[in-house]
Amino acid sequence: MNRQEALARINRHFGLTVLCNLHSLDLARGYCDRLLLLDSGARVWTDPAAWFWGIHRWADCSARHC
Repeated sequence: MNRQEALARINRHFGLTVLCNLHSLDLARGYCDRLLLLDSGARVWTDPAAWFWGIHRWADCSARHC
């Protein structure tokens, strides 16, 4: 089991919020229920992850253009 899977398991089992700093949208897609995207410390997106994936092609997205 890798670290992300362990954190996801803790989240499900105990109902705890897990906050991770990820720099890969592909990795975030596999584990996140909600996203907070920052650009130079400024919030540019915060909503359920499914909304983000539904309206953006994550492979083409940078925080400046979301």
